[in-house]
Amino acid sequence: MQPTENALAVLEKRYFLPGENWDGLCKRVAKAVAKDPKTEEIYFKMMNDFHFLPNTPTIRNAGTDINGLSACYVIPILDSMESIFDALKAMAIVQKSGGGTGFSFSRLREKNSRVLSTNGVSSGAVSFMKVFNHATDAIKQGGVRRGACGGVLEVDHPEIFDFIMCKDDPKELTNFNISVGITDKFMDAVENNKPFDLISRYDGSVVRTVDANELFDLIAKQAHKNGEPGILFIDELNRNNNLSHIARIDACNPCFEQDLIPWLSCNLGAINVGSITTKDGINWDELRKIAWNGTLFLNDVIDLNVYPLKEISDVSSKARKIGLGVMGVADMLAILEIPYASQEGRNICRQVMSFINETANECSIFLGERDGHYEYWNGTAIKRRNSGLTTCQPCGTVGMIADASSGIEPYFSLAY
Repeated sequence: MQPTENALAVLEKRYFLPGENWDGLCKRVAKAVAKDPKTEEIYFKMMNDFHFLPNTPTIRNAGTDINGLSACYVIPILDSMESIFDALKAMAIVQKSGGGTGFSFSRLREKNSRVLSTNGVSSGAVSFMKVFNHATDAIKQGGVRRGACGGVLEVDHPEIFDFIMCKDDPKELTNFNISVGITDKFMDAVENNKPFDLISRYDGSVVRTVDANELFDLIAKQAHKNGEPGILFIDELNRNNNLSHIARIDACNPCFEQDLIPWLSCNLGAINVGSITTKDGINWDELRKIAWNGTLFLNDVIDLNVYPLKEISDVSSKARKIGLGVMGVADMLAILEIPYASQEGRNICRQVMSFINETANECSIFLGERDGHYEYWNGTAIKRRNSGLTTCQPCGTVGMIADASSGIEPYFSLAY
């Protein structure tokens, strides 16, 4: 299948290497990722038919000298100047290869707190976010797209009000998506109209006691006004963290669909569910085949990946996390003549994603039996090859390529 004019415009601007066409791109990526000729043909056809596409770094870098293929990274920041600027350097290296970076600023001491080594005071977590934002301005991710960051501040941090308002001006922190890290303790205070303590990161003391509902209302007000901040249920994430014996989750990638422990990366891929749907229904046999082969593809990417830093290489190779998701959902529902925002539409989406998750899990168990389980496996979770399997990523340009090439006009203007 050949791309439409709209899809070609996107491909030529962002993805094709010099002199490359669509077939050539698919062959380059399939050849680089596959471990044998038979698998290479499967991967080529899956991409060439717009049934499955990996994330931008894989499309752009596979088979080149860069070979940084993951899209999502989380870099830890501790409460020291050395750690802050080590993280800044790590961010620059990751973004240069095309990855997006997520951070928790929750460990940084609040502004105006004492810095003993200099006998001065701290400029605070939000001020350091601005340093990361300015650095990202100077980096164009892999020469393909601008840099992207995700920032988290936990709700009991003394700077939480400044953080919630930090993007009130749309010209500020333009390279960041932000989310408040919500805890069980905070939600209990909201639900029961209790006061809530903001805790110093310098000495653990109570800096201020606030009305939990007023704080929650401010989050909602700003989210309604600007779309940010989002909320990240930190305690709930960690209850379901199968790597909790290694590290706590306190941040996500820039689009917040991929929760990651510190130094973990993840490569993503999306199944174009619109491409396997007709008026007669979803082709479940084809969906199973694509979900299985998509899992194989993303698992193979882990072994091909050249990670930008040793810390990332160590954690990523031991966790082997992948993110298999979907695109073309609006196309699928339109073909089935099901309203997008209907209960029937939600039921179909739940059924499709459950089916993909079950297939990916079966494939990863098969790979675990064949090649061994992921190294961080703790003996209690399912014994499989990958610590994580599915995600629901915003597909961005990759989704635009598939939608524009599927024979169905996209539901938005390319110019827009």
